Amino acid sequence: HAAIMAAAEKKAALEAAAARAASAAAEKAAAEKAVQEAAKKKAAADQAKAEEAAALEQTYKPLMDQFIGECRQSAKVQEQGAKTWQFGSVLARAERDATISAATAAFGGAYARTRADTRLVGRGAHGDLAAVYFGESEQTLDFRTYQDHVAPDTTSNLLFKGVVAGESRSVYTGLIRVRPDARGTNAFQTNRNLKLSDDAWAESVPNLEIENNDVKCSHASTVSPVDEDQRFYLESRGVPTAEAERLIVAGFLGEVLAGVPVQAAVPALKSAIAEKLARQRELDSTAAESELETV
Repeated sequence: HAAIMAAAEKKAALEAAAARAASAAAEKAAAEKAVQEAAKKKAAADQAKAEEAAALEQTYKPLMDQFIGECRQSAKVQEQGAKTWQFGSVLARAERDATISAATAAFGGAYARTRADTRLVGRGAHGDLAAVYFGESEQTLDFRTYQDHVAPDTTSNLLFKGVVAGESRSVYTGLIRVRPDARGTNAFQTNRNLKLSDDAWAESVPNLEIENNDVKCSHASTVSPVDEDQRFYLESRGVPTAEAERLIVAGFLGEVLAGVPVQAAVPALKSAIAEKLARQRELDSTAAESELETV
C-alpha cells in the first residue's frame, strides 16, 4: 500500500511539473507572440511615418538657390502639381561690379510662395529681377522680394508681371532698402497684374525704405482687367475673341519674356501660357453653355 501511495505521489509530482512546464512554455509563446506583434506594429508605424514623410516631401517642395560672384544668370520655372504647396527662397549676393540677372516663372501649385532676396554689397553691383506668372482655378501665387542696397553706386531693376484667371489669387510684396552708405543708388520696382475674370484677385504692395538722400528710387503697381479698347480694336479687324485675348496676354507678358536671361527657356514658357489660356477659354465656354441651359 505504501509503495502504491509513493508511486501515486510521484506521478502527481511529475504531472504537476509537466503542467508547470506547459504553462511556462505557453507564457513564453505568448510573450514571443506579443513581441512579434509589437514589432509588426512598430514596423507598420515606421512605414506609415515614412509614407507620410514622403507625401509631405512631395507636397511641400522648397526651392533654394544662392549665387555669389562677378556675373550670374538664372531662370527658374515652377510647374508644381495642382495640390502642391511650395515655399521657396532665392538668395543672391553681389560683390563689387558684379551683375545678377534672375527670372522666375510660376504656373503651378495650389499655394506657391517664392521669396527673392538680392543684396548688393559691393560698389557698382547690379541686379535685374523678373517674374512672369499665370494663376488659374483656385491657385494662389505669392511673391516676396527684397532689394537690399548696401554699397554705393549700386543699381537694381525689378519687373514682375502676372495674369490671374478663374478664382485665382496673386500676392506681391516687395521692399527696396537703401542703406546709409549706399549713395548713388538707382532702384526700381514694378509689379503689374492682368485679371481675366471678375472672380480673380490680385494684391500688390511695393515699399521703399531709404536712408540716403543721394538716390533715385521708384515703385509702381497696377491691377486691371483686359483693356476693352484693345479687345475691340482686334475684334473689329476680324480677330476672334479668344485669339484677341491671347494676343493681349502675350503682349502684356512679352516685356518680361524678352528679358529672361536664359532665352532657351522662353519657348516652353510661351507654351505653358498658351495651355493656361486654352484651359481658361474651355472653362469659360462650359460655364456660358451651362448658363444658357439654365435660362
